[in-house]
Amino acid sequence: MSQAPPRLLSGAELKALSQRSDLCGTIRLGAHLALILGAGWLVAASGPWTLLPAMLLLGVAQAALFAPIHETMHLTAFASRRANAVVGWLAACPSLLNWHFYMAFHLAHHRHTQDPEHDPELIAPAPSSLDAYLWRVAALPYWRTRLLNLRDAWRGDLSGHPYVPPRAAAKIIRSMRWMTLFVAGCAGL
Repeated sequence: MSQAPPRLLSGAELKALSQRSDLCGTIRLGAHLALILGAGWLVAASGPWTLLPAMLLLGVAQAALFAPIHETMHLTAFASRRANAVVGWLAACPSLLNWHFYMAFHLAHHRHTQDPEHDPELIAPAPSSLDAYLWRVAALPYWRTRLLNLRDAWRGDLSGHPYVPPRAAAKIIRSMRWMTLFVAGCAGL
């Protein structure tokens, strides 16, 4: 008879760690923003020998914005639903990953995890060669997908994304259009 694995955390420990807090979320967000701003300052102040390490640090800090995107989508970063939505939406903008679109995508992943027919995270096949791996690591497929998703939103048709519920499509389209305008406005500053 198989035995259940031992729990790493007790129920009380898990409950304590699962408490949502606007203060803790704000502190973590502030630390993340300070890291991004500090790394950006290092890039701006760098000389020829320190530019690449500073850019690497900034890239890692920016890539780590996925953590607040994911946690706010699950409504776990802040106690306030509104704070989760606003911070998640803003954190997703630099990567052109619309928060509302990602929510539909990720919730479909949770509903259909490892189902090759329905899990949207399995749409792109795993790289099968060194060239395919390098292509993916270069992030060109990521940016192509982001731009195609935005194109679909501006066309007003997300039907090519089966994980977007029809009842949510209009809201997601509006959010993606606003995100495009917001990012374009920030880029123009």
